[in-house]
Amino acid sequence: MVALTTTDPSIQIHGTGEVIIAKSKSPLTRALVDSHRDIEVVADSLWIQGYLQNANNGDIGINVVSLAMVNGLVAADGNLRIRAGINSNWNLTTLRGNITRSQLKGGDIFINGTGSLTAKDTATLLAGGKVTIDADSALGDGTKGIAIPFINQKAITVPVVTGTKQVADGTIEVELVNWIKTTVTEQVGVDQVKVGNEFFTMDVNLSQDSYWNPTTKQEREWFVNKVDYNTSDITNWSASKYLTSNKWAYTNAQGIRVETDIPNVNHSFNELNDEQRNVVLDIWVTSNSMILVIATLKLKRQSTVILLLTRFTGT
Repeated sequence: MVALTTTDPSIQIHGTGEVIIAKSKSPLTRALVDSHRDIEVVADSLWIQGYLQNANNGDIGINVVSLAMVNGLVAADGNLRIRAGINSNWNLTTLRGNITRSQLKGGDIFINGTGSLTAKDTATLLAGGKVTIDADSALGDGTKGIAIPFINQKAITVPVVTGTKQVADGTIEVELVNWIKTTVTEQVGVDQVKVGNEFFTMDVNLSQDSYWNPTTKQEREWFVNKVDYNTSDITNWSASKYLTSNKWAYTNAQGIRVETDIPNVNHSFNELNDEQRNVVLDIWVTSNSMILVIATLKLKRQSTVILLLTRFTGT
């Protein structure tokens, strides 16, 4: 990690790990740390391949824990101090003060290759370990220097296929056949059909067959005097109804007032007239109930039996 700050015209580089001032191919000053005043570098280790310089009588102070290696150029316009073997827990006040070699623990300083240190005032190299100066020899005729490899790192985006997806590439028309159930009506022949209206008339005889009481579920084809009814009951019943001289009267189911002679107590059902028979039927069924007459219909052309149901309401 490297922290670079500026205070006034000075530069401070404080790193908790390794600090590298890399080398530029051409010109050297492209890899340049230049200050109008002081430069201060504090790191665990320092590798200078580029150019480190200042101006205006400024000082350059380099303090490392383990190693300071100079392959580039360091030029101080004032004093130059390089110290290796410092304690990483020392504060800036201690680092900027006077430090003796006995305070340093380990730490080496290497000036090799084309490394160069210059100062207008005093240059001080102090290490708890070794100070090594190992310059390159001059090239002879017909020789050339070995190029120093430079490794640069930069982030690039590499497309990676993570899956596939089908995408429509044009359209084509495809014939679609649908089968539908269909009913077809076809002529298979001809027939004559009469049009218009036609009416028929007939003479019929309707004769009564029996009587049915739906309340008691009883059927009678005939009524017997003094068994199914009493003629005296007819006269007694009728006497309470509009009795006038020797006639009696009542209101039938159709709401019509009917008068008739009082029958003989010994008359059979056949000897009673229609009104008197209606009274017998009213007695046979309960008041306000109904009676059904079952009749037979006989046609002259054909003999057909039909049941007709007729409703009577008792009074």
